[in-house]
Amino acid sequence: VGFPGESEQQFENTFRLVQELPFTYLHVFSFSPRMGTKAAHLSDRVNPKEIKNRSEILRTLGKEKKNKFLKGLIGSNLKVLWEEKERGDWMFGFSSNYARVRAKANPELMNKICSVEIVGTGADFVHGIII
Repeated sequence: VGFPGESEQQFENTFRLVQELPFTYLHVFSFSPRMGTKAAHLSDRVNPKEIKNRSEILRTLGKEKKNKFLKGLIGSNLKVLWEEKERGDWMFGFSSNYARVRAKANPELMNKICSVEIVGTGADFVHGIII
């Protein structure tokens, strides 16, 4: 976001494209000049405040799209590879569609794949019940 010469119309085109496509995760980069690159010497720079604003707009859209994706998983059954046990009663893993899944900890399942029914969402994960 904010590469030298990026117009408001070009940014709006980017926003609309991201909005229309079924992205589930965005990693938004704000342009900043790097010594030794051609881009560092380009004129027609976008105002840093505008770069920050455009970046935040896309990050907000990305969060909305991720939340919609995660909520859409509720009621589905997913295969999950359990990779991490959190302190307490929870463990985390990833489904085949890269959703982060949380369920009640069962140390015997670590580094194994099992089926999970998705029953809810959290901040950046779905909550599942091992079936």
